[in-house]
Amino acid sequence: MVTDQVLAIEEASGYLEEGHVWRGTDSRASGTRNSITVAQAAFRSVLSGPSGHLPFFLVADLAELVVNGYQTSFRQPPADDSVSTRNDLLLRRRYQQECLGTLLHLRTFHEVLEPLEEATEAAARHARERRLVTLVAERFGPHWPVKCLIPPGIFREYSPGARSPDPSADWSQRYSEDLTAFLASISRNQRWGDLIAPEDVFELRHWESLSTDHLRLGCRQISELSRRLEQVAQHVPSPVLHENDGAETSLFIDETHYPAGGLDGLVNRGSPENLVASELAYLDEEVSGVNLFELRHLEQELLYYVRDAGALLRRRRSIVCFIDLGADYERVPLGSSHQLSIICQALVLRLIAELHRIFSADAVRFRVHFVPGGGPRNQVATDEAALLSTLLADEIRRGLVEVEVGSPQLTGDSRWKTYAVILTTSDTRSQWQQRIRECLKSSLPLQNAAVLTPSNDQLADLAGELARGLARLLD
Repeated sequence: MVTDQVLAIEEASGYLEEGHVWRGTDSRASGTRNSITVAQAAFRSVLSGPSGHLPFFLVADLAELVVNGYQTSFRQPPADDSVSTRNDLLLRRRYQQECLGTLLHLRTFHEVLEPLEEATEAAARHARERRLVTLVAERFGPHWPVKCLIPPGIFREYSPGARSPDPSADWSQRYSEDLTAFLASISRNQRWGDLIAPEDVFELRHWESLSTDHLRLGCRQISELSRRLEQVAQHVPSPVLHENDGAETSLFIDETHYPAGGLDGLVNRGSPENLVASELAYLDEEVSGVNLFELRHLEQELLYYVRDAGALLRRRRSIVCFIDLGADYERVPLGSSHQLSIICQALVLRLIAELHRIFSADAVRFRVHFVPGGGPRNQVATDEAALLSTLLADEIRRGLVEVEVGSPQLTGDSRWKTYAVILTTSDTRSQWQQRIRECLKSSLPLQNAAVLTPSNDQLADLAGELARGLARLLD
């Protein structure tokens, strides 16, 4: 029977101390770094969350794996080990192999360890290690039976290994039962590929940029919702680009843009201006008899460059996204678990990825504008723009994306085909539609526009909204 009994400090100390003999790793034989401080810091975080029933030995083993990686040594039972029965010894061996060993050999586990190793300061590395141990422990939390809760104040009285377990308390039998149930649960229900999510890797890799809880939580929610939306959107038919390849006009050609190099290959026929310069070495007027240059020309052996002129005429497209939520940036729609601004930014991430795929042969740039709500709401728009800027930091650095706060015109450079995407509420939808109609009637180079009004974070609804927006843009 599952209970939520909170152990007294004395009971909790004995419970945790008994768990010490069940540890699967040996910190004394592992790498040079001591993991106990990371384990204690992570355990404090775990106790204050929904996994406050986890034993300390599990968190300590996770900390050992995070701190020392492949240098971790697994514990060998001595002759006088407190876990003395054969069944208990086999159970600990299963725990080492099925839980710790599986985690240690996960590709994503070592991928997430890379940003930890890049940290130059000890304090920064310690913070990242604590965060990773906490994340993994919380993913294991639902698998450990909730028979008792450990009081967060335990650390005022408890010191690992400072006292011997109380033989009168039958904690060993409880650990044996709970560990058996834990291993059975992770075997049936844990998808190891999902244990460490891409959001975890991103958070630890950009630890310095995610300096506040607002940034960490917001970026995690946006990234996770966008990733889940991608999985659902794969089952929705992709829109087709309706465009005549020969319909390009000079209105959208940038005469100042030339390809770098512009060479596509070598051929044995071509115009004189494309002749490979080294072929001129055969041209020697002072040589009597056969002229090698003329002979190679007659035999069609001279080499010519093939110029890649396609890049001179490739289409240049500018996609302008407006997030205009007024006073609703922080509103959580009915039936949703995310703020409206989080939902809109997840849609923007998917739009950028999908349009990059559709326009893969073209030059594409994106501009995302957060429209301020006025007054104190201006700061909200600025904070939300900081979230998206962090998630798109690499694209911004490469000049592919700009994120700003403001409300500029729908159109921009006349040498670029401009598409507009507006994410707004039903209250301002008609106003944006009117602005779009006026731009389409004018001589401004607005190719097409779509107005999206996401109302919840249901993946099916968001995938449909995304598909309709793409279809409208490409019509």
